[in-house]
Amino acid sequence: MDSIFNTTIRVIWRTRAILLLLCILGLNLLAAGMANATITYQTPGALAYSAAGGSSVSPAHPASVAAGDLLVLIVGMKPTTANGGSVATPAGWTPITSITGAGGYGATLGTDTGNTNLFAFYKEAVGGESGNLSVALTANNVSWAQIFRLSNTLTSWSVAGATGQDISGGNVSIAFGSNPGVTTGDFILAAMCIPTDVTTPSQFSGQAFTQSGVTYGTDTEISEPDSSSGNGIGGFVVRVPVSSGTGSANPTMTATAGGTTTNVRGPGIFIRIREVNAPPVAGAVTVLPDNGSYTSASPAISAPFTSGQTITCEYTVNGTTWNNATVSGSIPDFTCTANPSELTGSLTINMRATSTGGTTTASAITRTVDGAAPVDGTFLLYPGYTENGLIWGAANDGSGSGVDHYDVYFQTGGVIPSCGSGTLIYTGNNLNYTHTGRTSNTQYSYRVCATDRAGLVSTGSYGTLTTTTRPSVVNTCGACHGNPPVDNANRVGGVLGQFPGNHGKHQYSCSTCHIAPTQFGHANGMIEIAPAINGVTGSTYSKGISFAVTNGPFSGGICNNINCHGGGSAIWGGTLQCLDCHNGPNGKRAGVGMQFNGSSHHVQGRAVTSADCFQCHWEANSNGSINSTYHQRTDGAAVDLVVYTAGSRPGSYTAGQTAVQYLISSASGKRAEQAKLNQVCLGCHSDDATGQPFGDGKTPKQYAWDGSSIAARYGDTGTVAWGKYNSTTYSKVTPKDKVTKALSAHGNATANQGGWDLSEKWPNTRAGSVIVLCFDCHNSHGSTVTGTTTSYASATTNGGILKDTVAGQGGYDVTYRPAAGGSPATHNAYNAGAALCFDCHMTDTTGGTPWGYNVFGASQPVMGYFDSIRFGNTTSGAGQRMPYKAQRGSNAGGHFGASSLLTVSASKAIGGLCTPCHDPHGVSPSMANRAYGVPLLKGTYLTSPFREDMATPDNMTYRYMQSSLEGDAPTPAAGVTQQAYSTTRNSKRINENTFGGTGAITETDTVFAGLCLQCHAKTSLTNGTTHTWKSKDRIHESVKGWKTANANDKHKFSCSKCHSSHTSITPRLMVTNCMDSNHRGRVKSVTEALSNSGTGKRGNGSGRFPGTYLAVQTQSPGPDQPRSYAMSCHEGNTGSNTNQLWNTKTPW
Repeated sequence: MDSIFNTTIRVIWRTRAILLLLCILGLNLLAAGMANATITYQTPGALAYSAAGGSSVSPAHPASVAAGDLLVLIVGMKPTTANGGSVATPAGWTPITSITGAGGYGATLGTDTGNTNLFAFYKEAVGGESGNLSVALTANNVSWAQIFRLSNTLTSWSVAGATGQDISGGNVSIAFGSNPGVTTGDFILAAMCIPTDVTTPSQFSGQAFTQSGVTYGTDTEISEPDSSSGNGIGGFVVRVPVSSGTGSANPTMTATAGGTTTNVRGPGIFIRIREVNAPPVAGAVTVLPDNGSYTSASPAISAPFTSGQTITCEYTVNGTTWNNATVSGSIPDFTCTANPSELTGSLTINMRATSTGGTTTASAITRTVDGAAPVDGTFLLYPGYTENGLIWGAANDGSGSGVDHYDVYFQTGGVIPSCGSGTLIYTGNNLNYTHTGRTSNTQYSYRVCATDRAGLVSTGSYGTLTTTTRPSVVNTCGACHGNPPVDNANRVGGVLGQFPGNHGKHQYSCSTCHIAPTQFGHANGMIEIAPAINGVTGSTYSKGISFAVTNGPFSGGICNNINCHGGGSAIWGGTLQCLDCHNGPNGKRAGVGMQFNGSSHHVQGRAVTSADCFQCHWEANSNGSINSTYHQRTDGAAVDLVVYTAGSRPGSYTAGQTAVQYLISSASGKRAEQAKLNQVCLGCHSDDATGQPFGDGKTPKQYAWDGSSIAARYGDTGTVAWGKYNSTTYSKVTPKDKVTKALSAHGNATANQGGWDLSEKWPNTRAGSVIVLCFDCHNSHGSTVTGTTTSYASATTNGGILKDTVAGQGGYDVTYRPAAGGSPATHNAYNAGAALCFDCHMTDTTGGTPWGYNVFGASQPVMGYFDSIRFGNTTSGAGQRMPYKAQRGSNAGGHFGASSLLTVSASKAIGGLCTPCHDPHGVSPSMANRAYGVPLLKGTYLTSPFREDMATPDNMTYRYMQSSLEGDAPTPAAGVTQQAYSTTRNSKRINENTFGGTGAITETDTVFAGLCLQCHAKTSLTNGTTHTWKSKDRIHESVKGWKTANANDKHKFSCSKCHSSHTSITPRLMVTNCMDSNHRGRVKSVTEALSNSGTGKRGNGSGRFPGTYLAVQTQSPGPDQPRSYAMSCHEGNTGSNTNQLWNTKTPW
C-alpha cells in the first residue's frame, strides 16, 4: 500500500454523451414519481398591510383550508434602514427563498424610493387553519403579506424558489438567478415588490414568463399590493401553470408598467410548486412486553405510520426476513401490528410500510427472548387478630430478564386466587407485606406472583390462614405477646418487627423456637426452648435457667446448631461471634457469610471464620469474639474499619489514621462515606503489604500482572497528553494533544479528560469532581457475580470481588449484578467482567445500576469515537458524523467477536473481557514509555495522530486535466477543478498531508504498537518477502518500519491509523476504506461520474499508482477530440477501472 490517493477522475468524451445523459436523467425523474396530476389554485386570503413602523403583519388564511393543502405566504417589505429588515419564520412554516436590498438604489431610502425585500414560506396544511397569521417583522417601515392556497390529487408537495431583481425603471424584466427545476405539470407563483404606491393598483399588466425548454400556460394576476403608509410600497403577485417541457435555463419574468414608472424596480420571487407522492412516515417500533432488553416468546409488535395513501405493512424479527403484518386505521394515520409466536434467542425487530409513494422502514430495536417465567420462592403466612403477616422468598428468573415486581392477591375463604384474580393488595419489590383491617377468626387465602421484566408471570406461591380470636382467658403466649411475640413493655399483640428485645429480629411463630404447649415461664421461671429450632435436628438448649420477667438482660443457656445464627453455638443472651449474627443479612447490612460463600472473596482456599473479621474490623477480637469497646449495639451504627500501616495491622485505634468510621445514613452522604473506604483498601493493597493477612497463602499483590501493588497504580497522580503530536506545529494533526489523560484514570478521574464530538475537536465531556472509588467496582467481603470476571496471569477467571448489590442492603437502593451479554451473532459476546465496565461507562443512573457515568460528572457515555454501545449494533461516532459510514447497519465485530477468523490466530485470547488490554487501577509504574500507556493500558499504544478518513466530498468529473508525459500523478488545471482536486486528496489523511513532505510518526513499532504486538506478532502479519497487491503481507508493509522490498515506502503508519481498538462497522477493526469509491459525495451509494478515457489509466507503479502514462495538454473540444484524459489511482495493470481497491476485507 504505497500511496493512498483516491481521486477517481472521470471524463466526458463527447457532447453526444452529455445529451444522452440528460435524456436518461429526464426519464429517471419521470419514473421516480415527479407526478403531473392536477394542481388546483384556490381563492387566497385577503391582503394585509403592516402599520408604518409596525413589528408585525397579519394576513388572513384562505377559506376552507383542508388537510394536505399547500399554503404559500409571500411578504413584501420596505425596511426602516437601507438594505435592512427581516421576517421571522412563522411556527410550522418552512422558508422557500428570500431576497433583500434589491432594486439598485444602493443606500438611498425614502418616500417612494429605496431597495425593498421579498420573503416566501410554505406549509402543508393540517386542515382547519383559519383566522389571521401573525408574522413578526424586524426593522420594518411598511410591509404587505398574502397567503395563497393550492390543493392536489396526490399527497405531498415539492416546492423550490428562485430570486432576481429589476434595477431600472420602466417595464418589468427580471432574470431569475437559478432554475428551480421547472417541468410539465408544475404551477408557478411569482411576485415583485416596488418601493412606491404612486400609480398602483392596476399599474401592471401583461405579465409573462419565458424559459428555454418550457411552454407556460396563461398568466393570471392575483393581486397588486398598494399601501401609502410610511414611505409607501407596491408590487404584484401572478400565477401561471406549466403546460409542457423541462427547463434547461433560468426563467425570466416580464410585465408592462403603466403610469409613473420611475421607481418600478425591485426584487422578484419565482416559486415552483409540484405535487408528489410521498412514502409513509414511520413512528417508533414498540414491543410488549418490554423492559428495554427482553421480551417474551410471543410479543405484540406495533408501529405507527403516517401516509396519504393506503399502506401495506410487514414485520421482521431477525432483520432479514419480512412477513405480512396487520394494518389498522385510515388516511393519514395507520398502525401496523404483528403477533409472532415461538420466538427464541436474540431478535432484531422492525416494521416497514409501503404505499404508492414508496417504502419506509422504521428504526429497528433489538431484544432478547425471555422464554421462562420466574420460579417462585417460599411463602410464609402469620395470622394475627386483625392483620396477617406475609413473607415470601425471592423468585428466581434464572438467566432471564430478572424479577421486576411482585403482586399479592387475596380473597376471603379457602379458595386460593390465581395470578390476576382475587383482590390485588400489593405491588412492589418488598418480600413482605402486612395485610391489615381483617376480621378475627376468619379464613383468608393468598397468592404472591412474580413478574419478570419481559412480562412473564410465575404460577405463584400460595397459602391460607385463619385470623386468631383474642382470648378472654390468657392461656397462650400470643394472648399477650401476639404472634410473633412482642417484647415491649405493654406486651401488645402485633405481627411484624415491633419488638426491641431478643425477639426483635425474628418473625416466627412462638412454636418455632419454644415448646408448644409451653409450661408457662411466668409460673415456673423457666424458658422452654424447642429441641429442633428451625428444623435442625439436634438443636438443644440448656434449660433450667430462671430469669426475672423484665425487659432487661438475663443469663441464659447455650443454643446449639441454630442455623439462623450461622450454624454454630451461642449463649442465649450471652457472647456471640461475628458470623453468628452477620452470616446472613442483618437489617440493612448485607450478609457477610453469604458474600464469603460467593464465587469470589477475600479469604481463599478455606472457609471464612469470625477470626478473619479481626483483620479489617475493630469490632472483632483476634479470636472472632466481639470487641465491646468498638462494637456498637445500636441498629445501623457506624462500622469501625482497620487501616493497615507499614504493611501490618496496627495495634491501636487512631481515628483517621489507623481507623475509619463508615456509615451511610443518607443518599446525599453516600459517596463521602464510600470515599473513606479507599484508605482502608489501599492501606492493605500497598507496596508495603507483603504478608498474608488471612493466612490463606495469598498476599495483597497475588494477582497483579506486573507485580506492583494496586496503590502504586491507582494512587499515581501523573498526567500526560493523549496525542503525541503538536496540533499547532502540525495543523493537520488531530488535536488530541490538547486532551490530558491521567495515568490513573479512575483514581485521578478529576484530572482525566475525554470525550468526542462530530468535528474532531475532542471536547472534555468528563469534567467531573468525583473519582472512581474502590467500592464502586468491588465488594468488601465477596461477590456472587458468576462467569468470567478476571484475566489474572494465574488463569483464575472468576476473581476480582466485583460489585454486586441488593436493594436495601449496604446503602444501595437497587439490586445489581453484572452479567454476560451480547451475542456471537452481533460480534459482541462479553463476560461479566466487561459487563461491569459497560454498565458504568455506557449507562447513567436511570439504568438500574448503583452508579452511571453521570455520577462521575460525564455528560456522555465513556466510550471511543469508533465504539458502539456495548460494542453491538448501534451507531458509532463515525456513523453519526458521516451517515454513509453507518449504512451497513450492523457491527462487523472486533475484539469481542470477529466477522471472520484470522489467518493466523492471536497468541492470546481476549475472553470477552476488558482487562487483557486495560488495567482499571492505572498504568503500571514498571512500564517503559508510560506516556503511551493511556488510557489504562497494559502495553504501549499510539492513539492516531491522523484526522479521520472520509469519502471524496463530491462525485464530479474532473475535466481539463493536464500532465507531463511521465509523472507520479495527473495534475489538474488551475481554478475550480484544482480546488476540487485538492479537497479530494485531503479527504484521505496520510503522512504527506498530515506531517507535510516526507514527515511521519517518529515512534518505533515497540512503542506505537507495544500492546498490539503482545497478541499479533509482526511475523503473523507480514513476512517481508510477499508483496502481492491486496495481500495481508503487502498491506501491513504500510506500518512504519515494516517495508522491506524497496525504498518506495510511501506510508509509515501506526496501527491506529487504520484500526480501531474495540469494534468497527467494517471487518478487521478497520476505520478506513479509502480506495472504495462507492460513497463519493459522502452518501450511502452513488452512480459514479462517467468515464471513458481509452488510455492513460494503467497502473505501472508498484503501488498501483500510475508509473508511466501518456496524456496531452487540454485542448478545445472538437469533433472526435477528447475534452481531457482521466487517471485512476491505485489501479490494476488491466486498466479495467474495477480493481483499484487495495484489500479484500473492507469494500462496502
